[in-house]
Amino acid sequence: MSEPEPSLTQQRLALQRKRTLAIALLVVFTVSAVWWLSSGLLDDSADLDVMRLIVGVVNAGLAVAQLFVLRRVLREVRAFEERHGKDAGVQK
Repeated sequence: MSEPEPSLTQQRLALQRKRTLAIALLVVFTVSAVWWLSSGLLDDSADLDVMRLIVGVVNAGLAVAQLFVLRRVLREVRAFEERHGKDAGVQK
């Protein structure tokens, strides 16, 4: 016997939680990338701080990856709204 499908409200809340997490991580990775890259490139020392640049590039890559996650979540929200209606599962 299979489990019953969650209610529309629970489905909507799960999608909102995914969306919020994707946006928060995108902001964190973007700010971190800007911070590390700017501190590595704008340092007063004559030599380039490679470790700061590596961390900055990794964070920039994670920010780009998070953009794809956010796009996927937004597609899931759009599909949910097309399937059940725009206001389905919205708490009032």
